[in-house]
Parts: sequence; structure tokens; C-alpha cells
Amino acid sequence: MRISSTHRSICLITTMLLACATTWADFTPVHQPPGKEASVAEILASFYSPGTAWAPTGGRLDDSGNPVDLSNGSLLAARIDDFGFPGVLDMGAPYFGDADDQSWTGASLTFNAVARYAGYTQEFGYDLDGDDAGYTKLFDVRGNKMKVSGSATLELKPGESLAWYRSGNHGGQWSSRTADNSDAYDHMIAYRMSGFGDDLARWMLFWEDLPKGGDLDYNDMAVEVTTVAARVPEPGVGTTMALACGAYVLLRRRNL
Repeated sequence: MRISSTHRSICLITTMLLACATTWADFTPVHQPPGKEASVAEILASFYSPGTAWAPTGGRLDDSGNPVDLSNGSLLAARIDDFGFPGVLDMGAPYFGDADDQSWTGASLTFNAVARYAGYTQEFGYDLDGDDAGYTKLFDVRGNKMKVSGSATLELKPGESLAWYRSGNHGGQWSSRTADNSDAYDHMIAYRMSGFGDDLARWMLFWEDLPKGGDLDYNDMAVEVTTVAARVPEPGVGTTMALACGAYVLLRRRNL
């Protein structure tokens, strides 16, 4: 896959800024799955780059001291913080470690099922903030492992925000917003995917379907969300370093 110089620069800035944010990261630990089930990294490899493995990269760590960001050498999966930032994550904007995965917004969103490593049914949906509709189902994930189907589209109006939801025939109905979950556990982890050299913003959502975290491997359901990415001008080397250093100074001030 050919990666443009623009997207290489953006990935470099993202990696540097995310590394600066290590002190404030708050990530839910992810365990290796049992048996022959695919891990998060293996799901990314099967979906985006068959034959090319993904491995941990960068210096951001979860609460157990494990690296959270992944790469296959060309593409980057930047883990979204699970807690710690107020506000709403804009799916069309670049991600620089300045939002968590609790609440989301966007414009024209497209969803595709990626994987299902679970014995129970899996369905994906959302709860729109500020209305009385509650949970709205988007699709069922049909099939098993990497051979799954399920897709939908969603148009959000300017200013609308939502929480993602997993539901099914066992385990419970779980939200990306931890405070809404009856067991007070984090049932979803998310990644911002970059390095593709096109105009799409890609996000991967991984779910744990059992109460109290289950086996914490977050591979029971995986869904890709895409939207049109905000345009970012190509920076020079000086701009890249200035952005990274500026972010580091800002983060240092936040720690004082």
C-alpha cells in the first residue's frame, strides 16, 4: 500500500503528540484471548493487512504497563483514552490524545462489522444524547471470527452526540459510556486508524460482552466506523517539530 508524504507527516505528528501524552493516559487493560481466538492486533492484521503482523509501538501504556498503540509499519492504530477527558470526540478530526471514547460526534458515518469471537449474539447500535428514544439498533453481526457481515449508515446533525452500544442475547446491553453500564465496567476500547492515504477517517471499536469485564480480551465484537476526514495541510519538518514541542509544553503545564 502506497502512503503519501502528507499522511506520513500526519502519522508522525500523531505518534509524537501521543507519546507526549503518556502521563495523562488512562487505558483499560486488554488481556490475550483464550484458545485460538484472535487478539485485537490479529484482528487488525486480518482486516487491514493480511500477511503483515501488527505489533505494539510508542510509549503510551495501560494501567498494567502494556503498550496500547499498534502498527504494521505503515498503518497506525492509536488507542483512544478510555477515561479522563471531558467533551465529545469528533470522528472527522485528527486524534492527538485529547479525547476519550465515552461520547462521540460526526457527520455521515458508515459502519461495517469486522469480527465476532463470541458464543452469544452481537448487535451494534447507539443512544443519541438529548432524545427519549434510548437505544437504537443499527445491525446484527452475523457469522463468526473474521467471516462476518453487518453494515449501516447514520447521518448526525451538527451538534448531535451519542454513545455507542453493544447488545445481544446474553451478557447485557453495554455502552461506550461507562457510567451508563449497570456493572460500572468499561466494555469498549477504540482506535483511530491512520496512514491509508485517502480522505476517510477510520475508527475501530472493540467490545467485551460479559458483565464485570468477562475475559477482558475485547474481541467479542469489532466494528469499523468511517467518515470523511477533516483536511489537514501538509506540514514541513519544522512545523512537525514545533507542533510536537508545543503540545509537550502544553501538557507539561497541565501537570503543574
